[in-house]
Amino acid sequence: MTATLLFCKSIVLLSFNNVQLTFQDIQPTPDALKGKKKGMVFLTPHRVLFIPKDQSKAMKSFSMPFGLMEGCSVEQGILVANYIKGKIHAQPAGGWEGTATFKLSFYSGGAIDFGKAMIDVATHALRSGSAYNPVVYVYESVSFMPARRNNYYRSAAPVVYQGQQQQFAYVPGQPPAAGGYYAPVPPTYAPDRPPPPSQFSSTQPPPNFPQAGTSGGYYPSAPSVFANYSSPLSSPDQPISNTAGPLSDFNPPITSMPNYYSAPLSPDSEQTSQGLAANKSTKSTIQKNSNAETNFKYLPLLLIGAKVLLKKSLLSKMHKSVEFLLVSVIVCLWFIPLRTESQLPSEEESDDENFHCPSVCTCVFDDYSEELNVYCSSHYLTSIPNDLPVNAKAVWFDSNNFTVLQSRAFRNMSNLDFLNLENSHIVSVEQHAFYGLNLLVHLHLERNKLKYLVPNAFLHTPSLGSLSLNNNNFGKVEDGLFSGLSHLWYLNLGWNNLAVLPAMGFHDLPNLKELILAGNRLTYLQPQLFISLVELKELDLSGNLLRIIKGNIFVKLQKLQKLYMSCNQISTIMPRAFMGMKSLRWLDLSHNRIAVLHEETFSGLLNLHVLRLVNNSITGLRHRTFRELQFLEELQFGYNKIKSLSENIFGGLVQLEVLTLNNNQIQEVKPGAFVGLREVAVLNLSSNSLKNLPDGTFKGLLNLHSLHLENNAVTRIQPNTFSGLFCLRRLFLQNNYISVIDNQSLSDLKELSELDFRYNKLTRLSSQAFAGVPNLEYLLLKCNELQYISDATFQPLQHLSWLDLSENFIEFLNNYTLKPLTKLKYLNLKGNSLRHFPQQFLQQSSQLEQLLLEGNNWHCDCSLKSLRVYCLKNPHVVPRYFESAMGGDETHTIIYTYNITCASPQAIANTDLRDISEDYFGHC
Repeated sequence: MTATLLFCKSIVLLSFNNVQLTFQDIQPTPDALKGKKKGMVFLTPHRVLFIPKDQSKAMKSFSMPFGLMEGCSVEQGILVANYIKGKIHAQPAGGWEGTATFKLSFYSGGAIDFGKAMIDVATHALRSGSAYNPVVYVYESVSFMPARRNNYYRSAAPVVYQGQQQQFAYVPGQPPAAGGYYAPVPPTYAPDRPPPPSQFSSTQPPPNFPQAGTSGGYYPSAPSVFANYSSPLSSPDQPISNTAGPLSDFNPPITSMPNYYSAPLSPDSEQTSQGLAANKSTKSTIQKNSNAETNFKYLPLLLIGAKVLLKKSLLSKMHKSVEFLLVSVIVCLWFIPLRTESQLPSEEESDDENFHCPSVCTCVFDDYSEELNVYCSSHYLTSIPNDLPVNAKAVWFDSNNFTVLQSRAFRNMSNLDFLNLENSHIVSVEQHAFYGLNLLVHLHLERNKLKYLVPNAFLHTPSLGSLSLNNNNFGKVEDGLFSGLSHLWYLNLGWNNLAVLPAMGFHDLPNLKELILAGNRLTYLQPQLFISLVELKELDLSGNLLRIIKGNIFVKLQKLQKLYMSCNQISTIMPRAFMGMKSLRWLDLSHNRIAVLHEETFSGLLNLHVLRLVNNSITGLRHRTFRELQFLEELQFGYNKIKSLSENIFGGLVQLEVLTLNNNQIQEVKPGAFVGLREVAVLNLSSNSLKNLPDGTFKGLLNLHSLHLENNAVTRIQPNTFSGLFCLRRLFLQNNYISVIDNQSLSDLKELSELDFRYNKLTRLSSQAFAGVPNLEYLLLKCNELQYISDATFQPLQHLSWLDLSENFIEFLNNYTLKPLTKLKYLNLKGNSLRHFPQQFLQQSSQLEQLLLEGNNWHCDCSLKSLRVYCLKNPHVVPRYFESAMGGDETHTIIYTYNITCASPQAIANTDLRDISEDYFGHC
């Protein structure tokens, strides 16, 4: 099954099938952009995404971020489907260059609906900058995503899109981007920086925000709504799941996002204004043509009816040319009302006359939502204009110089729903500053210079649902500050200077669902602090100075689902500190100073799914510590000081799927340590001090998919080391001291597809070294000490597609050594001591895509004539130069040079084999 890969916190807003995509006005035209492509088109908050139905072609998908589109319009043709037409710009390293004219033809209807929605969403995206800078995929090896069985995020391994870097061919010396584990996971907020912009950030109102106190719709950082956007993919690191998210009904086929993926450009004022102008013109065009699609549906019936009427009338005996003329007249009369209607003033134009817009602002009536939006951003205003339209629903005052927010500044704005005062150098807010804003739902005061707000500051905003006060200079919060905000569901006080909070500071917020206190200086939590927050679902306390977690602090938070306490100074967790938190699913205690976990540390967390304890000072694990965590799916203990794992130490974790113990000091894993972990799919033991892996080490891991043992001190792979791992697909053993692979030591790994032995001490490969791994596809043996490879070593590996033998001491490969590898696509023999190349291999290697041969001692005699001919006929397989476009702040190209340099005979020494003349081999 294939699926759509979406951005974190992104959704599919609209989709249509039976759509055709074509490109024009692009020179030269890449193969992937040639011809007509039919498939599905999707609208997301950041872009238009097209997925071809035929996935066997070069284009797997095509993405058009709003910031790179211009001149869009909905067009109608005679007897053809309605279509959307416009221009799309490419980004360097985006798979193509320049600008192209695109055309999306909707053969099953929907062009008008899609066009209207696209313009409305693009307008919001362009205002916030997210049209140019949508979230990108980043896959790391330190942080993991949990499996998706219970509606968490999943990555799209093995195909990985890494930032803006496009991978059109194999990168020399590197396997395909199938590494890594699970993608990084929320929290969205990090202790050292504010929340990143998104479509729910302060720079724009949510497209369809709910009423105060209600759930659903769009509200800031809504975990329950936006937790299922990654599609259900099966990968080696992710156990197959039968539970699909809410978007599974419209997952189109897609196998890889990198191909021809247009990355976003950095925004500037000119681009933004052009984008808005383009969207305004497009909206007008859509309005003019809104009735055309309906009329065209009946055009075929009109033509047939006219012909029938003519045949039944006295005119039926007329000449055919006269009959055609009359039909044409009827059709023209049919379109006269349509064109007349399109020439009438648009709704936007007529509405513009109903209000007065301040000269320093821009007023836009959104006909799609029927709301008036006022933009007064970045105009160096020092006071609120007095002539704001009274019927405005959303006002942007961000990036100005107000300093003081004066009393009754918004007294005439009774209809206001959204107010953005972000980054406006506000130092103080006078009493009754928000007088008259009875219907205000969203208020953004973040990134100002506020140190203090008087009690009852928000007395006049009883409908307020979202309040952002983060990134100010608040040193304290007064009792009664939030009085009257009974409908508030989101409160952000992060990244201030709060050292203590009043015991009853949140007493007036009974409907609060998300509270962010990250990035402050809190050292202590009052016992009564959260007692009234009975509806709270997400609490972020990361990046403070907390030292101890006492009991009963969270006892009333029975609906809390996510608790972030990373990056504090916590050294002690009292037993039963989390009692009462029966709904908690996510607990992050990473980057603290925790040294000991008691048997009752996690008592009461009956529904916990993710537990992170990365980067603490834990020296050992006790039995029964995890006995109540029967629903836990991810457990991270990386970067601690654990030295050994005793038998059955993880008892009770019957649903665990991801277990990380990397970067500890583990020297011994006793047999039976993992007994009971039947569902574990990923086990990471990398960067420890393991020397021996005795029989039964991994007993009980019946569903293990990926095993990470890299960066240890393992010296030998014994026959029964991996016995019982029947589902293992990926085994990482690089950077050890392995000198011997015993015969049949991998015999139980029938499903293994990726094996990494790089940077070890292997000197020879016996005939039975890889017996029992018939499905192996990637074998990496770079930087060992290999001198000898048996003729039968690769006999079992008939599905192998990637073989890296570079940087060894191999002197000879005969025809039988590589003969079984008929499906090989990548062969790297760089940096060995080869003098001759097996000729028969070239005759059977019809699927070979890259062959790297530089850095050997080639003896260029008649035995290499066939290699020379092959290299000249297949320069794409044996490249002389390889260009790799690297993305980043500044896109640049790295050029690799690959020579096949002759070491002998002396007459042609230091000459590339391909540069030797044909006459030299004339006597062969």
